[in-house]
Amino acid sequence: MIIDPNQLETGLRFFAEAVETSAELRVEFEASRKAFFVDHDPSLGTEEERSRAARRHLEWFLFERESRYAGGLPAQELLAGWRERAAAEAPELLERESAWLATHAGVFEVTSVEAGVGAWLHDVAGMGEFPVQDAAGSKVYREGDLIVGRLYPTDEIRYTISPAAAFYRNPQLLEALRRDLAKHRDASDQRVLRLAQIELERMFWSGPGSIAPVDPVGDARAYLLEEGLDRRTVDGIFARLTAAPFEADSVVHGADDALAEIMSALAFDTELDLEAARRHLYYAWAALAGPKPARHESAGREVDVRTAMEEFDEDRARGLSVEESFAELERRLGLSDVEDDDEDAPAPDFPGAVAAIVEEYLWETAAKGAPEDEGSTEQLRVLGRFAEPIGVFENLGARDLLVFASWWVLEHDVLRDEEDACKMLDALERFSRWAETEQEVTLFTDFAAQLVALRETLPRAVRAKRRHAIAAGDDTGELYEFVAATGDGRAVVRDQSGEEPTLKLGPLAQELATGDLLRARRDANDALAVYCVYPPEAAELSRGLGKSSR
Repeated sequence: MIIDPNQLETGLRFFAEAVETSAELRVEFEASRKAFFVDHDPSLGTEEERSRAARRHLEWFLFERESRYAGGLPAQELLAGWRERAAAEAPELLERESAWLATHAGVFEVTSVEAGVGAWLHDVAGMGEFPVQDAAGSKVYREGDLIVGRLYPTDEIRYTISPAAAFYRNPQLLEALRRDLAKHRDASDQRVLRLAQIELERMFWSGPGSIAPVDPVGDARAYLLEEGLDRRTVDGIFARLTAAPFEADSVVHGADDALAEIMSALAFDTELDLEAARRHLYYAWAALAGPKPARHESAGREVDVRTAMEEFDEDRARGLSVEESFAELERRLGLSDVEDDDEDAPAPDFPGAVAAIVEEYLWETAAKGAPEDEGSTEQLRVLGRFAEPIGVFENLGARDLLVFASWWVLEHDVLRDEEDACKMLDALERFSRWAETEQEVTLFTDFAAQLVALRETLPRAVRAKRRHAIAAGDDTGELYEFVAATGDGRAVVRDQSGEEPTLKLGPLAQELATGDLLRARRDANDALAVYCVYPPEAAELSRGLGKSSR
């Protein structure tokens, strides 16, 4: 039996009516609009555009979006009710219910046209070939045209195109798609890829009327935390996105990249709304990557700024000083043509430079309507005081932030409790991200991994210090590494000579984790008097932490 377009629409109407009669699915359906149209507003279009957008949303909700209430696809959950409606109003549809259950979305290239009949379509991602029944379309289709949307099987071999699909005649777009998909196939060794309808919405219907989030990173972090993911998992996700290159010119994201890895893990380990999570993380990843690199014209030639900056990073990695690296950068960008008598002089040194940049950050975020709260403001100003000897902001590095966060704030009692520790790390992340964007330093990139680790370890160190440390000057005691508790308030520790004695720690032994550091004094009874506790990340700074006065 062949299903004509009118019958196809009747069957879809039955599904839509079934959604309306289910209170739970109706709520899910309405709530899902925000996820589907997250980056554009269909209400700004014409009546026809609004109707097509509503149809695409319904198709996605029924045939692709996993329902928390239904425990699967809504179309499967509603099938019994659909059959009842079909039996009462259009019994001929009962023999072809697979037309709705076997539908799929994609980007299809027209490979051949048969006048008066239809066309053959090639799924550029899934690699399938589909004969389409479309006599009217055969009058306008040409080889190389693109159809973006959903196909429905009308019989055992032929298909029809959803009226909500889009039509493109754009050879450059087709070539870009082919290039991106080929790259994903090479990277994954998978020939068959899948493009979800919600991704098609982003790729082909975004544009004017965009409602992309103002703070995509903050929104994504808040979404994941609100959905029940623990802070450490969320930090790990953002560390992965930060470290992974985001190809802004790519048409396809999430097929075989960092986002795909994250989504696979979330699908396996959580009950998140995966499409909403994918949307949030896509925009966060794009924001973390920053703006598309510009090109600069100088001395009659075009200079690739991205390449110059990559070479600058390589210079720094080879050990060139900041001054030498910037001199090379200027040369590459064609900015060093003007003679300067002082070109070999070091960069001017201004004590308090970091504090000045902190104030600039606080002013700018407040002006944009997203000010730091009072506690975070003070913590960042404390960073400025800590870094006062640094006379050039570009010299503030990840190691300085590590010294500040894993040692200095503990020695100077900056943090009152675990909440303070978390707030400070959040503030450092926001500041370092801003600095990376506005001051052209790699502060967040270089500090991201340590920041993730500190979110777990620093609150523990603050809690242990508050409960068990005794007051002492910063030159008192030696440094010990906690190895393991042995019971009865004792623990194995590693001293600076590498020996591992078992010493008395009291209740503190049960609050520490392997790798935590202690500044303490060992007495004649093999008990440790603890003066300060540090997270394991301070270990690489340890040569300057514990001064022997035993």
